[in-house]
Amino acid sequence: MNPGDHGTIEIFTKLKGNLLFDENNDMILNICRINNSENKSEFRLTTPVVSGLWINKTADRETVYTGEDIIYTIKYGYAGSDLVGDVYITDYLPKGVEPAFQEEEYTYSSSRSVRLVLNKDNILRWEAGDLSPGENGTIVFAVHVSKRRMDFAEASSVTGDGYTYVRKFLSTAEETPSLTNRVTISGTYYEDQSEIPLPPVSASASVSVIGAAGTVVRTTEHGSGHYEEDERTTLKLENRSITLKKEIFAKHVNTSFSLPNNRSVKFESPWSDRTEADNRVLGDVLTENYLYTDTLRKNISLDVDMNQTVYKSESDFKNGMAQIRYKQHTLDLPRSQKIIKELGEEYSGSFRVMESIDSYGASTKYQKSALGKGFAASDLRPNPYQRSYEFGSGYYSSEEAAQSGFVVKDVKMLYAPSNETAGGRNLSYAVPWGEGMWTKDPKIGLVIGEGIRSATSVNKEAQMGRSFLSQLGDFNGTLELKMAMGTNPKNETHRVEQVFSGSFKTETALSVAVAPKHLRPHLWISKEAIMTDSETCLFLINVTNDGNKLLGPLNITDIMPDGLIFLNSSMRPEINGRIIRWTMPGLEIGKTQTIKLYTRVREDMGYPFVNSVSAEGRYLDQVAVASNFTRVDMGYYLPINPVSNFEMARPFGVFPERMLWGEWQPSPCFNMTSWTPSAYQMIEEYYDKLDKATVGYGSSPYEVP
Repeated sequence: MNPGDHGTIEIFTKLKGNLLFDENNDMILNICRINNSENKSEFRLTTPVVSGLWINKTADRETVYTGEDIIYTIKYGYAGSDLVGDVYITDYLPKGVEPAFQEEEYTYSSSRSVRLVLNKDNILRWEAGDLSPGENGTIVFAVHVSKRRMDFAEASSVTGDGYTYVRKFLSTAEETPSLTNRVTISGTYYEDQSEIPLPPVSASASVSVIGAAGTVVRTTEHGSGHYEEDERTTLKLENRSITLKKEIFAKHVNTSFSLPNNRSVKFESPWSDRTEADNRVLGDVLTENYLYTDTLRKNISLDVDMNQTVYKSESDFKNGMAQIRYKQHTLDLPRSQKIIKELGEEYSGSFRVMESIDSYGASTKYQKSALGKGFAASDLRPNPYQRSYEFGSGYYSSEEAAQSGFVVKDVKMLYAPSNETAGGRNLSYAVPWGEGMWTKDPKIGLVIGEGIRSATSVNKEAQMGRSFLSQLGDFNGTLELKMAMGTNPKNETHRVEQVFSGSFKTETALSVAVAPKHLRPHLWISKEAIMTDSETCLFLINVTNDGNKLLGPLNITDIMPDGLIFLNSSMRPEINGRIIRWTMPGLEIGKTQTIKLYTRVREDMGYPFVNSVSAEGRYLDQVAVASNFTRVDMGYYLPINPVSNFEMARPFGVFPERMLWGEWQPSPCFNMTSWTPSAYQMIEEYYDKLDKATVGYGSSPYEVP
């Protein structure tokens, strides 16, 4: 710059609304420096913060059910240096809530005097008067989350010939899954007999509405020819419930219709039927899709709500395609969601398929029966550590079930080329059969798997758990069987590999289990009670197979005292009054199954109270029984030492045991040997005597002698 030169720089700034100031720091300091080759200078400018108003808002909970109350706490104050007058606090209630009081009966908690001057159209406004420097206050009030009540019901019955197109969409989802409540504070600053309105300062609090994500069901069907349909549909918004029961028969026939002016229209569309269910509360997504079918007969029932997704379908189709998909994912943000359960099935040809999926709590039960000719592919992943699959073309028969880490299937497959027609195009399949199962136990680094490939025939029965795999049958192809145990390949402690190529009969079982505490069938059960709040009690029921035999089926029975109300549990139970019963397909050696039971304590419930539980597991004609109980006091629980015993029972007559999935007789090599050294026999005799001596005294039989 030359001598005498000068310039101007203008900078426009805005104070951030979320900055907080106190009585010792209510000034903004701005520093400007100018430097040149010879010297430098600095200029400081201090600006007082005129507003000085601050406000904060919190809610007493992060999630809420419709019909419940939310308590909001508003904290406000003034951190300036001069008096501020005409202070108003305005609260904007979100849609779907209302003040939990009558205006004339309104009461609130406040550290200083405020007056409610407006309560209209979900707007609350308090007059706080004047605020001196450093003065603050608190307002506490409650709102009620309204229940949206809407019931919808439909019944239809249609029979006719021609072209049909039907589409339906049902949803219980909320427009906004959370309630955001915003509050502002405003005031007036007086200077030299002038009034300067201060800009308002705001804060907000958000509470998620449980179940607001809702449930969605979509159906679409279309085609030409003969059509018969009976359908019942209901929707209840209160518990996000949608039910669908539908029976269809459709046969494809080309149809044509005459139009005015010597015109005509012709329809040649094969039948298609699609059903989708999206339970966004539980993370379940289900799709059933039939395409290009010549004949379709289907009976489907669907129930989705906040607690369950239940799907049952029986279908028989000819010359068409079918796709069945099921996924359960975590309830994270869409980009962070992880699939934890998955099922995929595809059929092309003529098949009869019966399918059921029951998702309740943390448990999912799956059953399938399929029979037909054409191309078939099935891929079941009941959890991240297990998989069962098969694919190929020809004749196909499969029965499969999965629940609580157990997978059982019985398949018969015979290879044959298949020529099908779909959408006017010819499809040819010539895929030899492939089949496989694998399971992992990451806690001990165990992997067990078997796979059949390039097979012209497969006939096998198989059962799989977290740490065992057993199969019986014959095949013509190539079989690979592997078992490895270790944290990584360099630290393997066990490895088994078998490869058979040709025509073989197999009876194989691989199992890894911890050393049992008892060399006989035995169960151990424990129970813990947690008061999650003043009226909700969570019971944790732990059942352990500490014997040397796989037990199944397993029945757990909880007898609730009078005054407890069942809410839900991690597995679907059978409820008969105060008796709650769960059934599991089995429990492996050394494994523990935990059931979460949520109950509500009635106001007239007397303390302390006792809740008892028992478990019963079978091995052949023997029965292992264990029981326990827990005493719950006001505000805390006191577990009582359990009583566990074992009883042998032989049924009247000899008959094979039938599990949930049908008749199953494991091969002899699957069971642990009954031969034991004399030292183990002496230890077992000691436990037998200890069991008899401690029954009824509440002592644990697991103390080491």
